[in-house]
Amino acid sequence: MNTAAASRHRASSDHSPSGKKRTAAFTLTALLVCIAIIGILAALIFPIIGTVKGGALRAQCSSNLRQCAMGINLYAAEHRGMAPSVTWTLEIQPYISAIPVKNNSDVKTAFPISCPSLPYDDSAYGRSTYSMNSWLDTDHSNQNTDPATGKITYSWSMPLRNVEAPARKIMLFDGRLASSAPGGSQWAFNAVKGVEYIDFRHNGGTANVLFVDGHVSALKQDDIRDGMWDWQGGGGD
Repeated sequence: MNTAAASRHRASSDHSPSGKKRTAAFTLTALLVCIAIIGILAALIFPIIGTVKGGALRAQCSSNLRQCAMGINLYAAEHRGMAPSVTWTLEIQPYISAIPVKNNSDVKTAFPISCPSLPYDDSAYGRSTYSMNSWLDTDHSNQNTDPATGKITYSWSMPLRNVEAPARKIMLFDGRLASSAPGGSQWAFNAVKGVEYIDFRHNGGTANVLFVDGHVSALKQDDIRDGMWDWQGGGGD
């Protein structure tokens, strides 16, 4: 076949018997395969995006707790080494910087006393989603007994220098909603000893916990020991 004949043969093969030029197109099978591949990729990517976002929120939460620790230590430096009282969220505000927080579509300025994993709510002055270990807002080393009634009371606030093993003693933590009834709408500013006051709301069922020495750890429920709450001892069981 000469060159001219080959050219005519190629030209004729590009047309259907009806004389119309044929065009390439997806078959139904190819289209279904593409949809299946996209679905598989989406199933792999979406959990990763959620994990990355959750990790970023936990990191921001840790940063907030460290700023709270700085505020608590600065407060203590000006108050004879005492930790703040039950109203700690208000007492440390002069010592920490406000940060931008997102409230629905608006961005407001607030103090870093709330976990970014939860919706921001400024409905209550000094509101915080973090709770303080109640062993620190009461000085259990300074016991007073009423001679008439025999009732034992304690002085407000614990001197931080009296806390034994500060790297193992809880100061603040991711708190949960607590009131007189389950499902209440009030955040506990402080909490007695008990893991039930901790909200394990971050990735992997963890909660951010700030210790007296200023470091933050992401702990699971099984990581919490009774000795971490008491101001005395080494922080073990």
